[in-house]
Amino acid sequence: MKYWTVCIGEKIVRINLVHIVVAMSIVVCTFFSSTFTVFQFVNSSIHKANFFKQKKKNEQLTTSIQKMLNNINVLNVKLDSLVNIDNKNRLVWGLDTIDEDLEKLGVGGAKIQWSSIGIVDKLTESLQALKNRTDFVAQSFDDLAHSINRTEKILNATPSVWPTQGVVTSNFGWRKMGGASESHSGMDIADNVGTPVVATASGIITKVEYAGRLGLCVEIDHGFGYRTIYGHLSRTKVELYQKVNRNEVIGYMGNTGRSTGPHLHYEVKISGESSPPLNYIIPGATTY
Repeated sequence: MKYWTVCIGEKIVRINLVHIVVAMSIVVCTFFSSTFTVFQFVNSSIHKANFFKQKKKNEQLTTSIQKMLNNINVLNVKLDSLVNIDNKNRLVWGLDTIDEDLEKLGVGGAKIQWSSIGIVDKLTESLQALKNRTDFVAQSFDDLAHSINRTEKILNATPSVWPTQGVVTSNFGWRKMGGASESHSGMDIADNVGTPVVATASGIITKVEYAGRLGLCVEIDHGFGYRTIYGHLSRTKVELYQKVNRNEVIGYMGNTGRSTGPHLHYEVKISGESSPPLNYIIPGATTY
């Protein structure tokens, strides 16, 4: 076997091919072992860093979701306040309250607890419940607004003030005229010629004419079946189909038609039938 002589410091060493192969093998194994150890260390460090990074993100996400759930709780409390306001208004306007309907929806304003199920699932459930509840309350307010608007229109169309100043000389119902009894479809209010006469509710002028025994008269259609008639006028201040408001002057007291003296014949009709005017005049409701 062939040998080689190698000087290492002051020593002379004889080596052969086997020695070289063994030495190279040791070097190679050491290199790969060191490399693997370094790789394992680096890889472990990366995994560890990613783990803590992800853990921090999860903690931040959990905190954010918890804040959202807390905000939902706050919004539910505010919705409870709106429901209370809505119910008070409903009672004022004669409508049913919405508590029972909310219970049927199963979306009451109880504080949200999320420990029993997954936090993400609970957030989804809570947001949907909040949306349902918000939509319901919003619809309730719309219904209330619609009802109030209709009621205001009805109130605005209902004759409710005195049509003029003066003394009531004849009420609605049966009365004596020339020794005979007759039905009086309105009431008479006497004062001086030229005393202003006002519309007792908002509406549209449907008649401005001489009407036989009523003399010069004005008729107003207020809507919702209400009509008022103002007779024995000396002159008018409105035109046919003109829109008028409550307390707006429409003419002046006179002595026209079948009249024994200056006065106003005031009549209220509901769906074509005459009704006692005093039933609709609010006590103290006058511009005089």
